[in-house]
Amino acid sequence: MAISKLTPRKLLLESQRSGKSVLRKAFCRSQGLSLSLLLACSAGVFLLCFMFVDVRTFYDHVGNTKVHNFILQRETLGTTILSSHESEAVAESRVTPRTEVNIELDGVEDTSDAEADAATEEATQDPLGAASMIPTDGGVESGINTDSTEPELISKQTGSEPDPQSEDVPATGGKDRRSLAGCDIYHGQWVYDEAYPLYRSRNCPFVDTGFRCEDNGRPDQDFMKYRWQPHDCDLPRFDPRAMLERLRNQRVVFVGDSLGRNQWESMLCMLSEAVQNKSRIYEVNGQSIGKTIGELIYKFQDYNCTVEYYRDPFLVPQLRPPPGLPKNVTSVLRPDQVSWSAGKWHGANIMVFNSGHWWSWEKIGRPGGRFYVRNKLTNHSNEEAFKLGLKTWALWMEHNLNPATSQVFFRSFASVHFRGGAWNRGGHCHEETHPLTDEEVEKEQGIPWTNKHIVAAINDNIKEKRGVVEFMDVTTATNYRADGHAGFYGRDVKIYGLPPKNRQDCSHFCLPGVPDTWNELLYAALLARGQGVWGEPIRY
Repeated sequence: MAISKLTPRKLLLESQRSGKSVLRKAFCRSQGLSLSLLLACSAGVFLLCFMFVDVRTFYDHVGNTKVHNFILQRETLGTTILSSHESEAVAESRVTPRTEVNIELDGVEDTSDAEADAATEEATQDPLGAASMIPTDGGVESGINTDSTEPELISKQTGSEPDPQSEDVPATGGKDRRSLAGCDIYHGQWVYDEAYPLYRSRNCPFVDTGFRCEDNGRPDQDFMKYRWQPHDCDLPRFDPRAMLERLRNQRVVFVGDSLGRNQWESMLCMLSEAVQNKSRIYEVNGQSIGKTIGELIYKFQDYNCTVEYYRDPFLVPQLRPPPGLPKNVTSVLRPDQVSWSAGKWHGANIMVFNSGHWWSWEKIGRPGGRFYVRNKLTNHSNEEAFKLGLKTWALWMEHNLNPATSQVFFRSFASVHFRGGAWNRGGHCHEETHPLTDEEVEKEQGIPWTNKHIVAAINDNIKEKRGVVEFMDVTTATNYRADGHAGFYGRDVKIYGLPPKNRQDCSHFCLPGVPDTWNELLYAALLARGQGVWGEPIRY
């Protein structure tokens, strides 16, 4: 047997060195394993994040398919979207920061008489009533006199789900309201949506006969199924119950012509969807809705709020001619005085005004009306008198409006769509069943001169109260909606038959329909502004 020559001490040292080597190797192996595990975990987390982002993007895309609305051109395979057309002139007409300009009322000079103003004539010619000297409410005439081709075919993309984020806005406010505040809600596109309409005329007792197109026999229904989609945000889904809660103990006032009544009736229907017992919504004076009624006040009893309409197409007084004027003067319009309805504006919490359609030769000059300023007849043109009347209105707001309790909106010109001629020269719209394309709007829809004067009147004359007075642009969106008018169906064709082709209403809109969008824009603007109860969460 061989005997080791190592001493005990050397044996001990050798074993220690051997042990360290083993430990070092074990440590290296454990470090390599840990590094491998770390790299594997990192790769897994990265893959999970990538999958989450990709899946979220996919679902966001699927959830937003409703914003894509394609137009199938007859002779091409290309697609386009019904987006708003905004020229430089339109952009200039939008509200800009106020300017330090102050036009004194006494500085307005007389101008020469204007020729017939075809841009804003009414769709029906109603003579002035001798008793009240306030004209019977009619339609409006378009200044567009074009012989155009048949409308292009439009295909629909349907089946998309409602946007849950937009549904939360009315009840929550907060973050959603702040994002809405930075959005231009007036420029966007029309989107076909199966979730519309918001109500049906057969279920709403507040729509007069002239706007009940479906009940009157209109066969197509797509005109009720379009909603407005702004380019850079979503409109909050209209919540009638949330709005009524915010309107508790308040007054909402609409002042203007028959297009104002169109919007007012729409608001009544939209709000009434939250009230099961419609008998608890009633006109306080027992009046029935009609186009010759000058004052209508509907009360929502459960909320102690009123939604009111005052028929005032000029927003300035139209009176019997004073003694001493020529016999051919049948009435005088006073653009330097505030209208009779101003007595009803005090104390209203939300006010919506419109005017412009009646400032025409057909409604003023032809029946024998003249302008009367500072107790004398003047030679103002319709446009100059309109500007003066708006200044009178704006100065009243500056001097009388209480910004702590009231909010004011002046709605822009509501587009009319007579093809092939004016309202009294064979104009028609019965063939329209889908919104117009961008190209058609560019070609056929001019820029109303009324809009720029409304903006100027607000910016130039309202300074201290400017924060609660807003120009509400509905012209941009409504330009596309040639399909939304009553057309043949302003009366029950099952009883009376179709009217003559040249007696169509291409100015007022069917309900449900386009005016519902005007009220959705109003609702969004109130939430975006966030004044008072509009900036607070709703608790049912």
